[in-house]
Amino acid sequence: MSIHWNPLFTRLIRQQRATLWGNWSLASGIEVGAVVKLRPHTGEFDNLGDSLPDMQIEEGRVTSSTWDMKSSGVSVDQGQTSISGTNGEVQAGLKMTWTFEEEKLLVSKFAETREPELRNLAEQLNENKDWLIDVARRNGFYSEDRGIEQGFCVVTKVIYARGGVLLASKSEDSSFEIEGSLAMFDGAASGKAGYASSKSKGTVVHRTWPTEKNTFQNEDVAIAFEVASFTGKNVEVIENWTRYLDAFTIEFDNDHWGTYIAHPVLSYDINGEHVQGITPCDGEGVWGGSKASIYGIPLEATNLQLEISYEASDHKDHFSWENPLRNWTTGKRTIDIYGVWDNNPPPHAEVREHKTSLS
Repeated sequence: MSIHWNPLFTRLIRQQRATLWGNWSLASGIEVGAVVKLRPHTGEFDNLGDSLPDMQIEEGRVTSSTWDMKSSGVSVDQGQTSISGTNGEVQAGLKMTWTFEEEKLLVSKFAETREPELRNLAEQLNENKDWLIDVARRNGFYSEDRGIEQGFCVVTKVIYARGGVLLASKSEDSSFEIEGSLAMFDGAASGKAGYASSKSKGTVVHRTWPTEKNTFQNEDVAIAFEVASFTGKNVEVIENWTRYLDAFTIEFDNDHWGTYIAHPVLSYDINGEHVQGITPCDGEGVWGGSKASIYGIPLEATNLQLEISYEASDHKDHFSWENPLRNWTTGKRTIDIYGVWDNNPPPHAEVREHKTSLS
């Protein structure tokens, strides 16, 4: 059975950059403003051939950056060398060897050059709402009842690199060796990207940029990107879309050796109305050693206000979120509750964010 590497690549990236999607195939067509159909289970995409009109873009130049990610269980050795191209051009280089302890381990090492992104992306997308609806309708992603479907996306940020490698092990105790220019791996290095030779032991899937050895080039390649998607009849913008969202959830975790009974109360605004008095556990409170949740918070909800009071304490905690669609990429927040009754300090709560994952 073939292995889909892009989901594994995206998971690797999100250990450091929580809202990015990987471009394992190094496919072209990933540019800021491009309209794509994105499948969140795999991160694979189809370019729909349209681009946001009259875009304003922040160029996002990177002057000295090396994109370097690898799975646990991968070791690397490197040494200095020199390489030459078919035209006789000689450059300083590196000889790099990665060793994989087991299968399904990944390496991503590139000379990153720039990170262009949409300026004020929510404002630009809202200004082009009619255009987006038209493109979504033409591609079967729009209905009057539901608006634009999630998965219809606009690329809002792209990570570009001058050169580099993507590696994935299909067998244990495998390795991959390459001799490339400094500019192929180090964004701060001068010169062009290129490599002279590569070889592997065992089975290692590899992608290089440039794609051919003994060639030097300056053309950038997209290695990762961010997207925005949309939801609801009013076509609300979901910034940094990373998975399908049905509704928001707030979980309360009072299982930290605490003994206070916490009483959370949530309110929010939606469609011009103010909704208040929402509680977990039918208002009975979240006891020490237990967990509870408020489910089904609409994606269109704004100005969320959460107050937590505690039995046998005058202390209260307050949290607020103006627009969760902008930063609740997983659709969830957890409130950790701490405190032992009649023991200083008083009870308190902290917000825990969740790492993004594929749907």
